[in-house]
Amino acid sequence: MKAYKIITASLLLFQVTLSANELSWVDTQVDAIKPARVGMNNSETLKLQDPFIFYKKGSAKNKKATNVAKSSIRKSSDATIKKGPKPMKLTAIINNSALINGEWYRVDQNIAGFMVSSITRTNVVLTKGKKKLVLTTNDQNKNLKFK
Repeated sequence: MKAYKIITASLLLFQVTLSANELSWVDTQVDAIKPARVGMNNSETLKLQDPFIFYKKGSAKNKKATNVAKSSIRKSSDATIKKGPKPMKLTAIINNSALINGEWYRVDQNIAGFMVSSITRTNVVLTKGKKKLVLTTNDQNKNLKFK
């Protein structure tokens, strides 16, 4: 019985010494991390520009007006350059609104000469005279299969 107590006490002492070595390793790692890191001064951070851009609600309309004014004055070198119409990309449909080329549209609004005639859950129908253009959120390509 006395031998069991001695063996148990010696095993306990051995375990404590092993855990003490592990804790000393952790302490050295913590001490290596502890020193204060040098960052930027407050004066340097005040000089930086704000990384976030916030557009005002009326700023998009003002930009369109200035672009029209600039494009009405042509230079001789600009007369030969013609760009085709910008392709329309339907990004999202929420309730009765559609996000097309980064701007929200509703039924009976104009976009690049087309009238938004209907908005459903999955597509938007645009009309220009007798022409119809259907923008859809569903993938029409049958070759692509998503799992």
